[in-house]
Amino acid sequence: MHPLLAGATAVLAVFLNTEECGCCGVGGTVPPRANVPLRTALSHAPASESSPQVKVYVDLTTALPPPRTGAAGSKSLPYAFYNGSLTTPPCTEAVDWFLLPDPVPVESGQVRARSAS
Repeated sequence: MHPLLAGATAVLAVFLNTEECGCCGVGGTVPPRANVPLRTALSHAPASESSPQVKVYVDLTTALPPPRTGAAGSKSLPYAFYNGSLTTPPCTEAVDWFLLPDPVPVESGQVRARSAS
């Protein structure tokens, strides 16, 4: 989530995949793996609303799915866009959502660790 000018907010949403499948890689099955940027972000996530927030640098280029190669050899990262609101309180409106359709492989333990906190 990133605050923009004029009170708007941008959210980059990615799907996480903990199952071994052929959808996360080019030309074959990619087993779930530790997602280092996700591990970094989760290790600094506040445990509760009253916990202090810590700013941490996360290199998203290594966390996102690989770009797709087009017919002319160009690379792009497809996404869907819509204007909406946050899905949790305070349910802020004027949110620009960017959804990446390709899931990012992660270890199921990374998801369980965050779900338990």
